[in-house]
Amino acid sequence: METLGLEGSYTAFPCEANAVEATLSQCRAQGITGLNVTIPHKATALTLADNATPMAQLAQAANTLTLHTNGTITAHNTDIAGILASIPPTVRQHLPHTHVVVLGAGGVAKAIVAALQYYPLPQLTVVSRSQERAADVMALTQLAAHQHNTAVGWQPWPEKTTPFYAAAKTTRLLVINATPIGMATSDDTGPLNTVLDCALGTVASPGQCTAIDTVYQANTLTGFCKLAHAKGIPQQDGLAMLVHQGAESFTCWTGTSINTEIRLAALAHLRQTAT
Repeated sequence: METLGLEGSYTAFPCEANAVEATLSQCRAQGITGLNVTIPHKATALTLADNATPMAQLAQAANTLTLHTNGTITAHNTDIAGILASIPPTVRQHLPHTHVVVLGAGGVAKAIVAALQYYPLPQLTVVSRSQERAADVMALTQLAAHQHNTAVGWQPWPEKTTPFYAAAKTTRLLVINATPIGMATSDDTGPLNTVLDCALGTVASPGQCTAIDTVYQANTLTGFCKLAHAKGIPQQDGLAMLVHQGAESFTCWTGTSINTEIRLAALAHLRQTAT
């Protein structure tokens, strides 16, 4: 905001799962005009909005809310744009030959699948404890399944190291962690370790696999990224996604676009302060 000459502040509001509506009311009373919503409140935020953008409807989740002066709320999903912008170019160019494995079945997973359906993926697998919740995520892939013949499937979290089922011919694997596991240093990352071992058993070499996290840790790698790094798998944490989705949210609230130069400067600053 300082760079663009705008006045305002950005403050975190802790919120329990049963207090989302009450928190929204408090924000209205304080004159707040925009909110970001984090897990696990994104699906709830969508239901509390008076209207929703096509992207929020597509992802069935809202990570951004605009509070209008007339009392109405608009739900946005900028995670989709953040995901697309944060995928490394070297990974993006190989997506037509890549089996994408998404870990989790919440709002972030829905945004990831909604974003990736525009690419001609040969195969997409959702890993989740609940097949029912995974089905909700996979329902968002109808465009990809019909237009790109993407093989879409579900599997539970693996308990032993076995290669991922190959329903299509692929040469690369992209594993995206859409869960908060590994965000805290105290998290049990055993399930993530097993997934990455399965990934290594699926490809010919670690370099043919990429691990992307959607969360980040200050001063260190996330649990997921640490495991991937130790196994020789190229990895990226969620900082890039954070910057890009944040920039899109800012535009929703202010109508002011944030150019690539400012975004990259913000990302470099976060990288520097996080080490």
